[in-house]
This record gives sequence, structure tokens and C-alpha cells, in this order.
Amino acid sequence: MEGNQEGIELMDYLEVLWKKKWLIVIPTLLLMIAAGVISFLLTPVYEIDSIISPCKSIPKSNQMGFEEILLVSPKELAGKINQKVYLKGISEEMGIEMSDVPNVKAEVPINSDLVRVTLRHKNLNLGKEVLEHLISQIKKEMDERIDRDLKDIDVDIACIKRQIEEMRMDIDAQYIEKKRLQEMISSKKNILMISKKREEAISKEMEEVKKKVGELEHNKKKLLAQESGGENTLCLILYSNEIQNNFRYSNELDRMLNDEKINQEKLDLEIQHSKGQLKLIDNEIKKIEGRISGTEVQMELLEEEKQRIEPVKLIKPPISSLKPVAPNKKLNIFLTGILSLFIFSTLAFFFAHIEKNKSEK
Repeated sequence: MEGNQEGIELMDYLEVLWKKKWLIVIPTLLLMIAAGVISFLLTPVYEIDSIISPCKSIPKSNQMGFEEILLVSPKELAGKINQKVYLKGISEEMGIEMSDVPNVKAEVPINSDLVRVTLRHKNLNLGKEVLEHLISQIKKEMDERIDRDLKDIDVDIACIKRQIEEMRMDIDAQYIEKKRLQEMISSKKNILMISKKREEAISKEMEEVKKKVGELEHNKKKLLAQESGGENTLCLILYSNEIQNNFRYSNELDRMLNDEKINQEKLDLEIQHSKGQLKLIDNEIKKIEGRISGTEVQMELLEEEKQRIEPVKLIKPPISSLKPVAPNKKLNIFLTGILSLFIFSTLAFFFAHIEKNKSEK
């Protein structure tokens, strides 16, 4: 019974629709035609888009590879465009009111470092001009930022160059000191050589004096063995005086010999000390040269970073769509038809309900 009742109700609905078909179909067709005519009469709207790449820097990484670093985030740039940060600049450049500048939208395509800007407008030339001025504004801002970064890098390079110059001056001073020490060592070696020759001469002289004293002692003993006499006594006195003189001379030579040895030891210590200073200077020169090499590498990296800073690039210039994006004539006609069918079908059931109530009375 329930299935029967449902079938009867469905047939009632279909009967109402059939009876009121012209009330539904004709107005629907008229509205669809009107929607089509209006859509054709409306000025077509085109979409103009462009793709830009924010400025980037590619400095050398610690692993001696190249690491790309964006100087400005694509999301940051897209956010500024959507917040209409550049609207005032575009208005001033184009000489139009800010309210007359078409709305520009920006987005970051998935898995990319690019920014896509789009604009919808009836006037293609105006739309393209707006995007061109927007790109000009972005380039101007990014170029100023790049200039600031380049100036900072130039300041760092200038500081490094001054450091290298100071270190090289320090090396020059170390070489001057090294040369002075080498000359002093050479001079002291010559003095040491002269002292050793003097020592040899004194030693030989002492041997001669000792030999002479020995001969005098021998002659004196021979005189003492002979009979004493006035002449022998005088000779003995002379021998004794000569022997005493030679002893004094020998002592003087011995003192001179000791002085020479002390002087040689002093010279030798001074030479060894100077050689030690030379080693310290050589080590210091190597350290400074190592610091210069490291600083020069740092400067080369900064110079390379300057060369690798890329400005904003226009990947895709402002280009309009081949077909208008609005109005969508087919969609407008289709939606008008669906909506009209719903409205007039509802009216058909309403009128049928009123007629049924009248007939029952």
C-alpha cells in the first residue's frame, strides 16, 4: 500500500508539471535568452598575469659548494603585493587615483621560489600597464636593498684589506728585525773568530814565555852551580829580574786569555739568543702569513658573493589570457536555466495547490 501511495504521489507531481509545462518552460527559456543576451552585451574581462623571481644570493658554503639564499622571501613579497603596499607608487607613476588602480593578487606556486601576480580587468592596456609599474616598483625596492647589501659587503672588504695591509706591514717589520739579527749574528761571529785567533796567539805567546822562563831557570841553575863571584852575582840578579818579568808577563797573558774566553762565552750566548729570536720571528711570520691567507680567502668569498647576487628577474612578462575569463556566457545561461526551472516549478506546484483547494470548496 505504501509503495502504491508513493507511486500515486509521484504521478501527481508529474501530472502537475505536465499541466504547467508552459508556465515552466517558456519563462525559463526567456530568462536563459535574456541571460545570454546580457552576457554577450557585457564588456569581456581578461586576466593578465606575470611571474617574477625575487632577488637571490648564492654565497659559498662551508662544504665548498654553492648555497642559494633568497634576499627576500616569495611569501613576504606576495604578502606585500596583496596588502597593496605598492599601490601608492603605481598611482603616482601612472598619474591616476588609487581607487582607479585595478586590484592585483599575488600567490606563490607550490614548490617554487617564484611569485605569480594576476589582475582582471576590461582594459587590457591598463591592466598590462599596472603590472609593468608594479614590477618596476618591486625592482626599484629590491635594487635599493641589493645596493645596501653590496655597500655592506664593500665595507667588510675594505676592513679586510686594511687588516691585510697592517699584517703585511707587520711582516715587513719582522723581516727588518730578522735582517738586523742576522747582521748582528754575522758581526758577532766575526768578533768571535777574531777573539779565537787572539786566544791562539796569546796561548802561543804564553808557551813562548814559559819556554823562555824555563831556559832562564836552567841558566840560573848553571850559574848557581858555578863558583860565586861578582860577575856571577850580577848575572843571577839579572836572571832573577828577567824571570820575574816573564812571570808577570805570563800572568798578564793568562788574564788576557781568561778575558778572551769569557768574551767568547758571552758572544756565543748572544749568538744563540739571537738565533732563538730568529726562530721566533720565523714562526711569527708564518702565523701572520697564515692569517693573511685566511683573510684573503674570506675577501675572495665576499667578492664572489657580490658577483653572485642576482636582482629581481622577470620570468614571464605581463600577458593576457587568450579568452575572456568573464562573463562566462555558458555558465551564466546554465545557472539561469537551473534557477528558473526551480523557481517556476515551485510556482507551478503553488498554483496547482491553489486550484485544488478551489475545486474542493
